[in-house]
Amino acid sequence: MFEPTHEQAMYKSLFPVTWKALSMPGTRSGRATVHYTGDTALLVPQTDRDGMIVSTNAKHCHIGQKCVMETDSHGKNFLTSAESGIPGNTQCQVNTSNASDVGFGVFNGNKGDVEAVIKWDKVR
Repeated sequence: MFEPTHEQAMYKSLFPVTWKALSMPGTRSGRATVHYTGDTALLVPQTDRDGMIVSTNAKHCHIGQKCVMETDSHGKNFLTSAESGIPGNTQCQVNTSNASDVGFGVFNGNKGDVEAVIKWDKVR
């Protein structure tokens, strides 16, 4: 379950992570545009051998909603579409055959790709 943190926890028990970095020239002015959608998602992350997320199975899931992660007949995990959940929380109920990785991220501007923000390993 994802819950927004309290400001007092920043840099004490919670440390922000950068998932996109912009390069700017050091000798002249630069310019960049960042489009943050706030369109949140839960995801079934697939990682490479270095632990980088290379593909996902994602569903839109906003505050106050819940998705359920299940295992299909081929042993692959998937997420159901979002339904009503606990107000103020974004939830992922894990009903898989084994402990499973769960991710949280945001859809980018074209609504097709998800930028993973955090991944929890082996959730039961």
